[in-house]
Amino acid sequence: AVDTQYNVPVSVTVTGGSGALVTILQGTITVSLASDTPTGNVAKGGSGTALGKFTVYAAGEPVKVKFLDYRLTFTGTAADASSTIAVIANQVKNITLVDDAGVQVGTTMNTPTNTDSTACANTAGVSNMLYTNCFGTNASNINYIVPANTTRVLSLRADIQSTATFSTIQALLLGNSLNLQGQISSQTGSSGAVNGSALTLAANALTVAKESSFGNQTYAKGKQNAKIASFVLRASSAEGVNVANMTVRSNASSTNFQNLKLRVGSTQYGITQGTLSNDTDYTFSGNLTVPAGGSITVDAYADILSTNTGAMAGVASFKSCTGTGVMTNSSISCAAATGFSITSFPNGQTVTVSTGPTFTIALNSNTSPTKQLVMGTTGVSLASFDFTDSANIEPIKITDLTITQNTGASVNQQFRNLTLWNGAAQIAGPISLSSAAPSYSAVFSGMGTTIVVPQGGIATLTLKGDVPSFADGCGGSSTCTGLENTTSTFQVGASSTASTVALGADSNAAATHSSGTPISNAFTILRSKLTITGASQGSTSGRTRQSNDYIGNLTMSAASSYQVTVNTITLKFEGQAVSNGTAISVDLIDPSTNTRWGGAGAASTCTTGPGNSCTASFSFSSANSIGAGTSKTLRLQVNSSNFFNAGTVSDSVSITIKNNTDVDWGDGSTTTGLSLDSVDVGTGIVISSVSYE
Repeated sequence: AVDTQYNVPVSVTVTGGSGALVTILQGTITVSLASDTPTGNVAKGGSGTALGKFTVYAAGEPVKVKFLDYRLTFTGTAADASSTIAVIANQVKNITLVDDAGVQVGTTMNTPTNTDSTACANTAGVSNMLYTNCFGTNASNINYIVPANTTRVLSLRADIQSTATFSTIQALLLGNSLNLQGQISSQTGSSGAVNGSALTLAANALTVAKESSFGNQTYAKGKQNAKIASFVLRASSAEGVNVANMTVRSNASSTNFQNLKLRVGSTQYGITQGTLSNDTDYTFSGNLTVPAGGSITVDAYADILSTNTGAMAGVASFKSCTGTGVMTNSSISCAAATGFSITSFPNGQTVTVSTGPTFTIALNSNTSPTKQLVMGTTGVSLASFDFTDSANIEPIKITDLTITQNTGASVNQQFRNLTLWNGAAQIAGPISLSSAAPSYSAVFSGMGTTIVVPQGGIATLTLKGDVPSFADGCGGSSTCTGLENTTSTFQVGASSTASTVALGADSNAAATHSSGTPISNAFTILRSKLTITGASQGSTSGRTRQSNDYIGNLTMSAASSYQVTVNTITLKFEGQAVSNGTAISVDLIDPSTNTRWGGAGAASTCTTGPGNSCTASFSFSSANSIGAGTSKTLRLQVNSSNFFNAGTVSDSVSITIKNNTDVDWGDGSTTTGLSLDSVDVGTGIVISSVSYE
């Protein structure tokens, strides 16, 4: 020994002893089925089809795989005891094992063979369609190394032959003894067996069936671009299909149609076939991909001629289609789906051709009520009519509409600037009335497609117009003397002068008005109008009875067009307070004079009795006019000291103008004979509603 600093010899003392044993732990490999191993179908002609995917995990140290035995299990018509390697070769070829890093494990088995049957750990060869072979042997290793603590995914792949006849195929790793070796420990180990999923050979790569969600159809003759049939193309899950052409066969009714075309969604497939012949095949070519496991709907459209009507079953039948597999590029012909034989492809839907659509007319539930209209009022809603498609064939367009105004024989034209509305939109007019009394006509023509009744739906049209003013000179009269105090209604569909011209929106076939001649509510034209309102005065509960009880206000108002004359008013008293049979005096007092209004010489008397009600009537003979655009408020006074007093409970009374005929008035064209507008009265105009202690 030499001293490393001074480079001189030194003596060394060595003390003997025994060393410690160091044990290198052996690495292990776990083999299992990958979570994404293929399931479902495989396609004929599929190249490099994955039959099974297996995970291999090396724990602790890198592990070398020396050899792996596998098996392919077939079921189906080819499985029998006499199966040979030649039969297997008709099912699969080019069997490979590839990892997820793209590394091939072992060599490709181009054609299945059993010549190495004694070399594999499990006997290679075929028996009852169980084909066994191996990648590598004990004598000839594949030397595939899985890095330490790493998972590799091995895929067993093969080319499915176009001659394949099996029903299912299943890939298995059989498991081997002493086929693993740790790269640090040099210890050997064994791999376990793993079964892949059974995969089904897709018998029909592409099937066709009638689209069940599209039922039989009814169209009007002359309809353009009618959908006459619908079919579904469905690819197997093994692969998608590029469809190159489809053939549709016409039936014995096809001469009633023309311009046959196919569509996928809104995209046309192939060219349009113009003139059609009965029982003839028409082929359409184009590019269409049906995804693996997915479907595409193909619709047939045609124009319906005006020659014949009636039910026509299966106007178009799906005859055939051809294409290629997306992955395999192998030739594919579509097959009939379950329920149809391979030589009898599905017929399309039955198409019934009708003479045309039909519709009904009815008065809309929200049409204007019976009411009074003051001369000079504009934009009055006169009537709302519902047009309903009753055939459910196609939408209906109303091109011309005549509405008749029914009125007295000597009445001048009542309404002007007539317009037609659909909701908030004005769609026609303004126009003037034509013809003469008693049936004036409002003719809306040339509306084209402005008004469309939805198929199976309703379109509501509202008529509006202006009432001419008194000085407007309507009908050639400078005073409109034939207009005041007249009543009119409006009607659709009553006669040739009240007609509707409607056509099918698609077919242009004449639509038939099948029922309904609705008449609007009545409108009475007046030079002016009287309205009355009421309001309780003082406390409405717990009141004290007194001989001169100011119980409410009655307000009368005249329209701004002209003054009104009030002749009589009848008030209705109701409630427990008027149940004792005692006469009660009632007055309508003019606050400006503190006297009875309108020349009433005495108070009215309301005699209570059975039914807890009574009436008080007033007649006015002088100073009983309300100026144009003004109001007059009268005090309602009663002798409430004569009201019934129950003692322990409150006694109520309600005073109303109960009916529209309870007031008589005139509008200037007449001094008497008019009633209040029933719309204003409703269930009664409340003048006062109070109760007493």
